[in-house]
Parts: sequence; structure tokens; C-alpha cells
Amino acid sequence: MTAPKADLHIHTSYSNEDAFSMEEIVEEAQSIGVKVLSFTDYNTVAYYKERRINRYQYIGDTLVICGVELMCQGFWEVLGYCFDPDGPINTLLGTWHENLESLLCRDLSGISLTGGLDLAQIRLDFNRYDTGILSGSVGSFLKQTWNEAESYRPSVKDAIEIIRASQGLSFLAHPISVWDLVFRKDYSAMREYLLQLRELGLDGLEVYQPRLCKKDEEVQRFLGWLESIAAELDFLVSGGSDFHYRMIPYSQWAGEYSGILASTYDKLYWIEEVMSDVEDRCTRLDRSLDSLARVLRYEGPVRPTVH
Repeated sequence: MTAPKADLHIHTSYSNEDAFSMEEIVEEAQSIGVKVLSFTDYNTVAYYKERRINRYQYIGDTLVICGVELMCQGFWEVLGYCFDPDGPINTLLGTWHENLESLLCRDLSGISLTGGLDLAQIRLDFNRYDTGILSGSVGSFLKQTWNEAESYRPSVKDAIEIIRASQGLSFLAHPISVWDLVFRKDYSAMREYLLQLRELGLDGLEVYQPRLCKKDEEVQRFLGWLESIAAELDFLVSGGSDFHYRMIPYSQWAGEYSGILASTYDKLYWIEEVMSDVEDRCTRLDRSLDSLARVLRYEGPVRPTVH
């Protein structure tokens, strides 16, 4: 019997023009035993709003929970789950997209639209902060736009507060990349940072992810440490395939990472708690009236110092 699986990190055509639709992914997921899905597109909750999904919904036998990957200042990424897509998170993302569109309209007017320049793809690339767009003459011209757009992204603290104010749960995405690229594999510094995030109200860590499937001693040591620190600091655990493109079918991609998706499913005790009463689970962050008012009138943060 196939072990049940959960995939809480999937990108669709809302993130990349050459990605599958959500309907296509749900159909393939059902064929390989993925019971719980979350579509975590970059800086958008449009899918859930268009289909009027609030926090979660069953599609056949598959549970789909609201998800998003927020690109924060300093290139940090925070995953949000089980939120109300019409809550303050919608205000934040609406403001981000308005600012982005304003910047692009201002600066793209100076570019000759020849050579097959795809404006829709440029918007997607800016939305997800894909460095691939910064190449050639267009990339050089838009460098200032890129830097200016980055200043409108939320800080990690703001992202956590916005998700919480929208009755959702926040998770640090790609912890191994943070440990490797930011803290240079310093376990002590990584632990201290996770303690700070815990105090800010972060709910969980994305423990299971493709990069941690490598049969490498150092990587497996980090995975063991991450599982241990998640338990020690009382973090919830998530995981996912981080599926992006049409290069291979979702069923094939997810099949390659069936182990981490099965491990993710085994850690999803928190989903039931969320489904029964999400606000009771959200007690870590002090939601003072001043704090809540600040996130509700979100207009883009002051550019912070990168941690």
C-alpha cells in the first residue's frame, strides 16, 4: 500500500508562465497518493480568491490548504498556510503589485520592445525576484527598478505579522539555504536566528525539501539537526517538493521525492488543529491594537539591514 503524502510547496502558472495549472497538478497528485496540497505561488493568493477558498477546501479526496511564498527583504522567504486570502495579506500583496506595476510602467517605457521581449514574463520575474531577468541590456536598464522594487517587500517580521493577522501560520522556507548561504554553516548562529524568529511569532520550519534528499553526510547531519531543533523550539514542521516547471510532469517530480512527502504527511498533526480553530493555535505573537493597525495600513516597510 502506498504511503500517504503531503506536498506543501508547489508553484503553478501563477508563479511561472511555463508551469502547470493547479487543476492539472491536483489531478496528478491524486494519482500518486498525495493527500494534502498547498500551492505556494510567489506573492499572490489570486488562486484562492478566484475560487473562494478560505483557509482550506477539499477537491475530491485531496485537501488543499491556502498557501503563499512571500519574498521578503534581503531575499528571505516565508511560507504562509491556512490563512484567510481576503485578510490583511491581500492588502499587503495588493500594495506590492501596485508598486511593482507603477515602477515597471515608468521604466519599461524607455525600452524598445523588440526581440520578443515578454512583458508578462518580466512582471513574473520581478514578482518572484528571479535574477534571470537581470541580463543583457534590459537587465542593465532595469537594475535600478529592481533595487527599488526590493525596498517595497515586507521584512520577515512584517511577513510573520501579516500572516498571523490573516489567521494563518508562518514557516521559514528553505532553512538549509539560510544555514549554508547566510550563516556559512554555523549551527550556533543559525540556532540563535531561529530563536529570534520564534520570538517574532514564526510558527514552523520547512524541514523536508528536495535539497535535503542528497545522500551527503553533511546534508544529512543538517537534516537531523533541523528535526531536532524544530522539536526543541516547538516549531511546527512542513515540507514539499518545490515543484516549478513543465519540464517533467508533477507526478514524476513528486515521485522522486516521495520520501520527504511521506515524512511531511506524518508531521501534519497541526492541520487538524488549524481546521478546527485556526485562531486558537495562533497565540505566540502579541497582537496589540497598534501592531495590528500597522499591518492593516501596510504601505511598504523602510528598507532594513539584511540579517
